[in-house]
Amino acid sequence: MAHSPLAKADPGKAIRAIADLAQAAGGTGMVGGQQMDLSAAPGSSTAAEVDEIELRKTAALLASCARMGAILGGGSPAQVDALGEYGTRLGLLFQVTDDILDETGSFEEMGRDRQGSGAGEVDLPRGPRDAGRDRAGRGARTGGLAAISTFGAEADPLRELVRMVRNRRK
Repeated sequence: MAHSPLAKADPGKAIRAIADLAQAAGGTGMVGGQQMDLSAAPGSSTAAEVDEIELRKTAALLASCARMGAILGGGSPAQVDALGEYGTRLGLLFQVTDDILDETGSFEEMGRDRQGSGAGEVDLPRGPRDAGRDRAGRGARTGGLAAISTFGAEADPLRELVRMVRNRRK
């Protein structure tokens, strides 16, 4: 990133983007969320704990990716925030969908055997998982899509990503 034309044009933007990614990947983001996930006793996590883990994992990284694009592209602070909110909602939808597919997807759909929860990873019964997917889907459709509503047709590919993640079977 430091050698990209965008970074050379405005090194301050590159520093902001790198700092954002470092935070999303570190102890308060992906690494911390993964540690929480692996430390949890199977079946013992509350819905709030699962939400926290999912916010810190895929959601944190996708939010950072969206913010970095806005930062490097010269977006306003409001645009950076809006794209971050979109990324968070998309990440939650992706994570919940992935967790459900690990439990319910067929070999034919996914190209691999169902995994179930890994050793030490959080586990919720099917009902709460399905409710979580529905909640994440609504959140991505409402909050995430609302966050990018001011971008107009330019954000149509981002809207399509929400539809693809929501409907994916592998």
